[in-house]
This record gives sequence, C-alpha cells and structure tokens, in this order.
Amino acid sequence: MSETAERNYRDTLNLPKTGFPMKAELPKREPERVRWWDERGTYASRLETSASKPPWILHDGPPYANGELHMGHFLNMVLKDTFVKIALLDGKWANFIPGWDMHGLPIEIETLKHLGIEDFHAIDPLELRARCKERALFWLDRQRDVRKRMGCFGRFDRPYRTIDPAYEATVVSTLADLACERRSGAFTTKPPWPKPKSSTSRRRRRQSSCASQLRRSRRPDSPSGSARA
Repeated sequence: MSETAERNYRDTLNLPKTGFPMKAELPKREPERVRWWDERGTYASRLETSASKPPWILHDGPPYANGELHMGHFLNMVLKDTFVKIALLDGKWANFIPGWDMHGLPIEIETLKHLGIEDFHAIDPLELRARCKERALFWLDRQRDVRKRMGCFGRFDRPYRTIDPAYEATVVSTLADLACERRSGAFTTKPPWPKPKSSTSRRRRRQSSCASQLRRSRRPDSPSGSARA
C-alpha cells in the first residue's frame, strides 16, 4: 500500500508535451499579446500581403471623444472587428479606418463639467473651443488605447478626426455640391436637441422659431409679404 501511495500516476499518463502554460493569466498575457501584434505590425503586414486582392473598406461610426468607452461601445467595436478579420481570412484587402467625432455639444458639456463651469457664458467662446479641443484629443488617445487592448485591427495611427481641417474642408465641399445640385430638401433648419433643457438648446430653439417666422413672412400669399411687395 505504501508503494502504491507513493507512486506518481501522472507519469503513467500519455499527455502531449507542450510549452503552453497551464494558467491563463489573461491580465498579464493579454497586454503582451497586443504589444506583440503592435511591434510586428501584424495588421499592416496583412494589408501588404493582400494589396492585390479585392478591397473591403470600412469607415468607423464614429464614437464621441468625450468619455470612457462602455459595454455598448465594446459590442459595437468587437462586431466591426469580427467582420474585418473575416474579410482578411477571406483574402480581401480589409481596410478598417477608425474615426472620432470631436465636435458639438457632447464635448462642450464634458469640458464644462471638467472645468467646473455651469454656465457657458462664463467662459470666452474661443477659450472654450481651445479647451474642448484639448479634452477631445485627450479622450481620443484614451479610447484608442482601449480599442487596441480589445485586440481590434485598424489603422489607429491614421484615424480620421472631425477636427482635422481636411475633414472639415471635405464636409464644406460636399455641402457645396449638394447646394449646386439643388438638393435643398436634404437640409433642415430644425437641429436635434441632445440636451433640451440646456441654455444652448433654448437659444437654438429661439433661432429656429425666428427663422420659421421669417420664412412665413416672405411667402407671397402672407399678408406681411404682400404688404412689403
């Protein structure tokens, strides 16, 4: 019995010999794996390999650069990355171009909270724009690092940003093309209200109301319009 008890039955099992660790240790190994991909340019090399293949291009959504990513972002980005990698495995030139929306009320509200300012009238508009840009760039870098930690592939070194002059010039050029083609039906004077109770939204509602009254006053069949005629 003593001889049986001391015997190591592990040596009697026919197990494969491998250097793969028994413990997963994901908090330790996951950053190492992402760093390994980044140092070797795994995604860039795959694009070079499939440069002559049919193109498959996906532009990002894009998320607001105004805070931490949450589970909704995670689901959205992992699904996108799944299709990118499927296209790569299918032999296509799968080019994913990430981007960030860095304009508008979301980053203004975040910046005012960061500065501890409740009324946006208390800060000079040009100063507010400069501080908004700083905060947007801060959150872009933060979110980009998190997206890389997710294991997502993409050209994160060359994303498109809505604050870039080239991007803004493209928007203006597109609007000019639409105006020249008389597709004015695509425009509206009633913008959406991300935060209806904010003073900025109230001011815009007043502007929209004034614009509507001005259009009505210019109609030929309106009393005020015929009087001026």
